[in-house]
Amino acid sequence: MLAALRAYKTINGDTLVPQSFVVPSGDACWPRVAWGYALGYGVNNLRKKAGKYKLSSRMDTELKEMNFALNVLQFQWDEIIMPALRHFYQVHGHTDVPRTFVVPDGDDAWPRLSWNWQLGVTVVRVRIENAYARQVKESKEELKEMKLCFETIAERGWNEKILPALKVFRQVHHHRLVGSLFKVPHAAPWPEEAWGLRLGPIVSQVRFGSNYVELATRDKDILNEIGFAWDHDVSIWNERIIPALQAAWNMALGKQVYDMKYHGHYFSCIGRDIDRLKVLGFSFELRLQAWEKIVDPLLDIHESCFGDKAVPHDFVIPSQAPWPEKRWGV
Repeated sequence: MLAALRAYKTINGDTLVPQSFVVPSGDACWPRVAWGYALGYGVNNLRKKAGKYKLSSRMDTELKEMNFALNVLQFQWDEIIMPALRHFYQVHGHTDVPRTFVVPDGDDAWPRLSWNWQLGVTVVRVRIENAYARQVKESKEELKEMKLCFETIAERGWNEKILPALKVFRQVHHHRLVGSLFKVPHAAPWPEEAWGLRLGPIVSQVRFGSNYVELATRDKDILNEIGFAWDHDVSIWNERIIPALQAAWNMALGKQVYDMKYHGHYFSCIGRDIDRLKVLGFSFELRLQAWEKIVDPLLDIHESCFGDKAVPHDFVIPSQAPWPEKRWGV
């Protein structure tokens, strides 16, 4: 077995023999006596034996000379993973290794044993599957120095960038309406980790539930405390339009008013605040296209519930099905 193991290391550079490996027959690179030998099975048995019994001094010496991996996980960690992570950190300044990253083959800048190693997959397994748990615990301080992320990348970004940036936005702008194109400035008081973050698109994704769903649900109380604008239209209505009307009666608000008339924008907000608008002297009629799009379906529901479309003047849409939730209270 030792002759076959020496040949394996010469050819492959290590002694991490797959359990299914069998020495090929007729290959001059291998000792003739080992042709057809189930080397992987033999190596596996050797590791089990070494864990229970003391090896002969000759065997122990030869295995040490070959840097034989008695503990595969420890060998991979010490000789492959950590050296590769150190080099990645040296090159990139972080250890956010892309999942698809494989150590380049034949690149002398990288530790030789790590060539072709799927470093990205390994980091993901450490982060999500708790792989190499004992080794990670023993190397915790060095991994911390290399900024290895033990959360998901998304969770770290949420905790260290998004939430802090939202807090500062409210402090700086005195409102919570993050523009869709807003990017965090490269300056104080914004958290340095968030500089350049496209906060506007992220806020839209959170609002529409297309990203960070679990994190937003988990931290809903924090977001509410910050004053996160869950409903963009309602927030604009309450924080921009109503104050603008109050500040400037009879002022034509241009596009906003046009969209209200022709597209039915803020329909629910208008319905809920109709009394406030009357006090301000603000009134208008929906154009036909907006009426057909928004009011007609509501009249159909009224007819299905009450038998006709004659809506009483003081009727308020109830907060229950079959009425659309966003129209409740109108």
